[in-house]
Order: sequence, then C-alpha cells, then structure tokens
Amino acid sequence: MLDHRKNTGNGQAVNYIGSKYSLLDTIATVISEQLPARGRALDLFSGTSTVAQLLKQMGYQTYANDWQRYAYVTARAYLDFEDYPSFARLLGSETIRPLATASMTTLHSAVRRGQSAESNAAFRVLRHLENLAGCSGSFFEHYCDGGAAGRMYFSQANGRRIQAIGDQISDWQQRELITPAEHCWLRASLIESADKVANTASIYGAYLKHVKATAQKNLGMIALAPVPSPHPELQHQAFCSDARTVCVDNDLPRMTLTYIDPP
Repeated sequence: MLDHRKNTGNGQAVNYIGSKYSLLDTIATVISEQLPARGRALDLFSGTSTVAQLLKQMGYQTYANDWQRYAYVTARAYLDFEDYPSFARLLGSETIRPLATASMTTLHSAVRRGQSAESNAAFRVLRHLENLAGCSGSFFEHYCDGGAAGRMYFSQANGRRIQAIGDQISDWQQRELITPAEHCWLRASLIESADKVANTASIYGAYLKHVKATAQKNLGMIALAPVPSPHPELQHQAFCSDARTVCVDNDLPRMTLTYIDPP
C-alpha cells in the first residue's frame, strides 16, 4: 500500500483545476499492473506535480515538465529532495537566529499531509519568514487589497507578508545564501501557503469583492514534505519547456512511461 493513501487533511492542493490527487490510487494500480517496477517516467504536463511525486515514490527516475514557472518550481521542490533541505549556507551565515518559541508546522505533499512538531533546519527557516514584518512592493500593489491596482486577491495584511517573504527569499538567492533547489523549495512553500489565504472562490480567474473570513486568517508558512524514493540514488529532473520539444531540447533518454494529461 502506498503512503499517499494515509494522507490527512484536505486532499486538494493549490486552487487548480484538474489535480489528480483523488485519482492517485487508481493511477498507481494501473502502473503497477501494467508496467515494470523500475524505469524512467515523464509527467509531461505536471501542474502541481502530484503525479510526478507518485512516480518518484513508486521508484521511477522521474522527469516533470510544465511551461508555467510556478509548476516548474513546485516540481523541483518535490523532485530534488529526499529529505528537507538543510539550508547549510544560510544558517551558517548566522542570518537566522533561533526563535524563542517553536510551533506546529503544516506539511503538504502527495504522500504526507498534516502537522508536525518536528524541529529541523527547514522549519526554522520557515518560522523566520513567518515572523517578518510586512511591506509594500510590486506584488502588493498589483494583487492585494489596498494596492494601487485595486485588486483583492489577498488581504492587505497577508499581501504585505507575502511581499516581505518573497523579497527575503530573493535577497537570499541574490546573496547566494541558498542553493537553486532550496530557492525552489522556499518559493513553492510560499505559493502553497499563500493559496490557503487567497481571497478567491476557487481559481484565480477573479477575486471576491469583499475579503472573506478565510482570507483574513494570518498566513502561515507550509512546508513541502519530502517525497522519498525507494531508490535515492536516482537523479530526477524538472523542466519548464514546451511539451512538444522537451525531450529533444533536453536530450532525454527513452521513457518507460510518459504520463500525458494536457490542459
């Protein structure tokens, strides 16, 4: 039995039409019955990378592709790590000091969801980001209540916090205090976290005219839980390419399985 059957909490990931989370058991059964237990697998339109995570967990050397940048960042966050990122450079620089109080951390992935009281480097970084003072900036002005554009995808308070957290992640990236993979993990964690306080009815096609109750809750950083492979030596990859050329452009080897679920 696969670990994804043991998930707790809301099965839906970010507000995204077409997530295959509820179909993972069926997909896993079909793959197990009809294909070799090992090989290479490509999720051609990965979206929130739910199927790519499953393929990695099942033991395939997994490749994920999507031409949307957020999807690429999310796929890297799940495919690049067997465990939580260590943030060795960042924590070694003494940029982040220990916080006085610990807190429960909400976890999210296709294989593990819920909350954890665990203490590790990645959770420490997320708690640091949670405690930043909010600020204005391009994201706030374009998408948040009180911003210059007049949009209300996020409340004013959460919009400022998202802006501050995003700015801090960018600063760490520019100063090379985090690796490219760690940068993707933090960005994807912020995307997942911001979605939980979005002021939308469902997807981001439109915002609500008044800030709803769930959008007024304080943003809390969600940790993207690692998706371990039974073969940790395998190197997985994510791409942000046109699906028609991804294999040729990246000189990919022949696949055992290509999962195609176009928009």
